[in-house]
Amino acid sequence: MVFIKQSAVRILRALFQLALSKHWAQLALTALSLAKMVENQMWACMTPLRQFKNIPEEILRRLEKKEQFSWEHFYQMSPQQLGELVKFPKLGKVLHRYINQLPRLELQAFV
Repeated sequence: MVFIKQSAVRILRALFQLALSKHWAQLALTALSLAKMVENQMWACMTPLRQFKNIPEEILRRLEKKEQFSWEHFYQMSPQQLGELVKFPKLGKVLHRYINQLPRLELQAFV
């Protein structure tokens, strides 16, 4: 499995480089996204909180089902609100701490 994973990442990175050299932006974006997902063993539909091993699988699944909430909503929620959201009030503080440990970028542009 390790060999297959490493080979898949190399093939997807090669496709990315090929698409870049041909100036195919959409294919390059898709190949790079797939390469990152295979390399990290985490699909785009999964929550980034899966990086933390202390959160139970059931809680992670509940968070992934909450598609109506963006990450900005999670950043603005209090620990009590997060605990109520996953129906496990004791984990509210832990979730709040982990969510605030994830990096975020705020960008403003003026023309």
